[in-house]
Amino acid sequence: YFDGFAGVASYGMAAAAGKKIDVGNMVVFSAVVGIVSVAAAVWSIRGGYRFFGIVLGSISGFCGGISVFYQKAAMLHCRCADIFEDIPGALRNPYFYLFALTGIGDFVVTQYALTKSKAVTVVPCYQSWYMLVPLVGGILTYYERFNVVQAAGVALLTGGIVLLSVYVSKNE
Repeated sequence: YFDGFAGVASYGMAAAAGKKIDVGNMVVFSAVVGIVSVAAAVWSIRGGYRFFGIVLGSISGFCGGISVFYQKAAMLHCRCADIFEDIPGALRNPYFYLFALTGIGDFVVTQYALTKSKAVTVVPCYQSWYMLVPLVGGILTYYERFNVVQAAGVALLTGGIVLLSVYVSKNE
């Protein structure tokens, strides 16, 4: 475990129950997010690009959410409130590179998704996964607490994705 510092409070960056990173859970969570993204893309392509807007929107949201997840790890690792306040330190921080790489992936996949599908399909999926990934990752990796309001939000987001996927045309 890495013991973070108590001063990182912005954006809920400090884990409420110990300010630690469980690196094992981080690796497993990151691998699951990656595998789900690749499997969804392969499923969509093999199915004649079925639900392609939903799949690409979800993958871009996964990339964005995991980027926020790694940004939190980078900040806990450097024990700073802003990863960019110490550029030489950031360049020595392994989580900084994961944060940058997934952030670039988020941008690239989102732009591609918007060229291949309608924004009305891509954006809700993007936003849902962008919020869910750091929430679930924070619970598993940073020992953050899950409250009733978050549970309601997860249910609302999940329901929205289900409704969107049920009512979208095959050409999306």
